[in-house]
Amino acid sequence: MGHSMARYNRRMLSPLFKGFANVVLILALALFPTASNAAAEGAGIAPPIPTNERVVTVPGHLPDAVKLQVTIMTPTGAGPFPLAVLNHMSYGTMPAAEQERYHRSFGAYYFLSRGYAVAMPMMRGFAGSEGHQISSGCNHEALGLANAFDIDAVVDYMVKQPFVDGHRIVVAGTSFGGWNTLAYGMLNRPDVKGLVNFAGGALIANCRAQEVGLNIAAEHFGKNSHIPSLWLYGENDALFGVALWQSMFDKYVAAGGKGELINLGKFLKDTHNMLAFPEAVATWAPRVDRFLREIGLPNDISYPGYLPSEFPPSSHFAALDDIAAVPFVNEDGRNVYRKFLAAPSPRVFFISPTGWVQVTTGGFDPLARGKKLCAEAGQQCQVYAVDDNVTWVPSNEKKTR
Repeated sequence: MGHSMARYNRRMLSPLFKGFANVVLILALALFPTASNAAAEGAGIAPPIPTNERVVTVPGHLPDAVKLQVTIMTPTGAGPFPLAVLNHMSYGTMPAAEQERYHRSFGAYYFLSRGYAVAMPMMRGFAGSEGHQISSGCNHEALGLANAFDIDAVVDYMVKQPFVDGHRIVVAGTSFGGWNTLAYGMLNRPDVKGLVNFAGGALIANCRAQEVGLNIAAEHFGKNSHIPSLWLYGENDALFGVALWQSMFDKYVAAGGKGELINLGKFLKDTHNMLAFPEAVATWAPRVDRFLREIGLPNDISYPGYLPSEFPPSSHFAALDDIAAVPFVNEDGRNVYRKFLAAPSPRVFFISPTGWVQVTTGGFDPLARGKKLCAEAGQQCQVYAVDDNVTWVPSNEKKTR
């Protein structure tokens, strides 16, 4: 049987897509999906061990088969590795062609750590991919399905590679990529075992009925997909509120879709861009591990070097902005702490009984980087605060715990 089921579904669903083909030629990118106004996901981060990254050009779906830019990462070794396809978000109102190639993401590093080959395709018109996104009015289903066909073309390419186990595939995505992932489920490719949707959705410019379009599409996705899916959302998502993502999920499963919804609560100022922050991995990774285990795919950590250090929990020792509560430091140290409070996340503040302080922000693993700097300075450092939490515990309390 092989891939025949996916081809069958293409034929069944293609009228929905073809109905918009001529519109594209006229309107081009007059309408396009938008996402968070946050900085590009994971910009400037990289793990300390090789990702064996390479960039290839893959033909998209027929009939035009435009050239798609795809970043491939693999753990060290010959494989064959199970395959994870990770679909990108769209950054605000930045023109699609000017957006950065998707290649820095803790989602990718998560799958690498579990021993997967990772493919990160750029959709039509984004970064180095040719073509344009279709102009779909308020038809969120057509938008997602058009991209789903291109994702399937990338899967076709990847399963032919000798380092890929084409019978063990998971497709995931964040925001716009999460939406395209849900749409991809409609193709029902037999070797795709699961879908992981990180805060998925699409906002189409000039559409005045976004929530209506998203809910209608979610219902159609669920009706036509037979692949298990995991939905991960948060309570302080800047784009998709709780009522909306709950409604989309409810319509998806009511129509017959197989799904599990996880409420991740609140994360920093915006849950929407959770794959950009090292400290968020500990929140969502256990849920994805469980999902992979349930669908029969690997979920054990095989390559820990791809993972950042886990941030310590809040100790409730003091309020974050209580500068006078910071131990060991003089006024110079308190001034450094003030700068820490003004720094963006991820951020870590270290203290030492000698009065020495250290701040590390951003990057792949600011906690490990700060510890290394402390050791190089000959200091016995302790973590006082990370992000918005004081984590320090006085030594006398540590002994009684």
